[in-house]
Amino acid sequence: MNAGRNQETRSGVLSSAGIACPTTCEAESKDFQAATRTGPVLKAASSAVKGLVTRLLRDTLLLLDQEGRRQYLILAILSSISSLVQAVGVSSVGLFFALLIDGRPPKSAPQFLHGLGVPALGMLVFCLLVSGSMLSALATYYGISAAWRQYPIIASRLLRRYLKNSYEWHVNQNSSDLGRMVLVETGNIVSLLLQHMVLFFVKGTEVLVIAFLLFAVRPLVAISAGLSFFLIYFVLYKINQRYIHEQGEVQLRSNADRHRTVTEVLSGVKTVKAFAVENFFASLFHDSAVAYSRASASIQYFSLLPKHFVEVIIFGGLVGFVVFSESRGWSTSESIPLISLYAAAAVRLLPGIQQCYLSGTYINAARPSLRAVLEGLETASAPSKRRFVAADCPEALRLENVSYTYPGADKPTLSQISFSISPGEKVGIVGMTGAGKTTLVDILLGLLEPGEGRVLVREAKSEPPSCSVGYVPQTVNLIDDTIAANIALGEAPGDRCATRLRQAATAARIAEHIDSLPLGYDSQIGEQGVRLSGGQRQRLGIARALYRNPQIVVLDEASSALDAKTEQEVFNSLHREDLTLIIISHRLTILTSCTKILLVVGGRVVAQGTYDELLRNEPMFAALATSQSDPPS
Repeated sequence: MNAGRNQETRSGVLSSAGIACPTTCEAESKDFQAATRTGPVLKAASSAVKGLVTRLLRDTLLLLDQEGRRQYLILAILSSISSLVQAVGVSSVGLFFALLIDGRPPKSAPQFLHGLGVPALGMLVFCLLVSGSMLSALATYYGISAAWRQYPIIASRLLRRYLKNSYEWHVNQNSSDLGRMVLVETGNIVSLLLQHMVLFFVKGTEVLVIAFLLFAVRPLVAISAGLSFFLIYFVLYKINQRYIHEQGEVQLRSNADRHRTVTEVLSGVKTVKAFAVENFFASLFHDSAVAYSRASASIQYFSLLPKHFVEVIIFGGLVGFVVFSESRGWSTSESIPLISLYAAAAVRLLPGIQQCYLSGTYINAARPSLRAVLEGLETASAPSKRRFVAADCPEALRLENVSYTYPGADKPTLSQISFSISPGEKVGIVGMTGAGKTTLVDILLGLLEPGEGRVLVREAKSEPPSCSVGYVPQTVNLIDDTIAANIALGEAPGDRCATRLRQAATAARIAEHIDSLPLGYDSQIGEQGVRLSGGQRQRLGIARALYRNPQIVVLDEASSALDAKTEQEVFNSLHREDLTLIIISHRLTILTSCTKILLVVGGRVVAQGTYDELLRNEPMFAALATSQSDPPS
């Protein structure tokens, strides 16, 4: 009777090494058939997650480039090899204990094992286990590296998508939200989604291969343990799935609130301190930070929750198996090989199963970020279209029946505007607040596309190549870099022309100040030019507009921070025959030298002429001029 039990035990151990053992399988065929009656349960459970997995894989593949997909294929091969080596290593543990107890390997073991002693087989088992661990570490490292390789690709794709969208689209967005999407949410996709997909795949493959090994040894035991693990993880996952997804949404919203508050308060710190509202914004940030931290803690806690139950099942199962073998009267030589096999498998399975669940939880939490980034990449906004360029246009600039209506507006902001500007002309645009001057400037710059009509700009044929239109806004946007980097915006240091830098700075009447600085054009100006005065920032903006040798320069209240003397010097330097000026200003005195002034009322050009002509013939213009010349009472 003991000989029969020994044969059954050894057959099971040999099964774990990949050797056929019909005795064990036949003995448990009835139990196996009974266990497989749980098939409908497994089928219903798998269908519940099938749709989610399919959508996740589809959406994830949309993010990956061709190289990324190739790397994930290599990862699949590495994971398969690693899992097989680990399975062989685990099965060899049972053979080692069989040799240790009986003094020889089973007869059905591979022939080369019969000549090995305990030390040699022990060293072989150790090498197999180490090799499996090293291959698993290699596959994990390769997969995580491949995942993080996607971060700059995805983030750059998203930023390019945003930058290619029309200016009209940007007007309706929050810059803090766009920055967060590029910097934070793309990082979340890598750290929470792609990275955990790698870990899920690597560890999941190991779990499946080792589970198949245990199934080959003892089908009933393997199915019972597998069902126990599956029920624990599946039930907890189904209970927590919606909650984890909701917490992922809370993370997304609270993260947006955090970034928006910090961006707004730090960019406007002067106003915040002037009104003494520091505590208000600090509290606002604290509320969103608390919501973010609570959601993060909940996600992390529920990802670790099943581990405590699984440990009880695994170690309780081992104790139960020992008790069962003792009740059956099995000898030590019969039970120890199987116990060692299951113990070795448990060492591999427990962290693998837990990692799969943890990764699944984080993947579920990352779904809102994935959806948000995909929506950003699939933005339907048409890319910005620059103005029409006409090589045969005799004028420097011509507008033909241009109209524009903002999305959602009831009436057009601009209606049937037509005018032309000859090369070298100095043209002023005036009007009351809300007349449409800013919208007209945006159309001249090519930022907004006319709903009707067209804009023609003469093609530039100068050397060095020029841009058609230079722009100087009232508030100049400066980057935290050197003076040279701000004037030659968008050019690498090696591409900047020192001669044109000095010419532009001289024309803008800021060269003398730059030369007085220890580092000259390499001087840092701080965030938004905080180390410069308001007038110096505007003159730096004028130098930037002139650096690229434009045909036309648009000055939109560009001298509002200049004193009268500097303002006159700057405009005198801009009055060149080869440069066309378009000046938008509420200060009418600087328009007296303009060859033409356009009066804009209600989105239409109602009059045009010289300063004196409009003063005589247009009561509205005369009223504006009189209001500025009247001394204060």
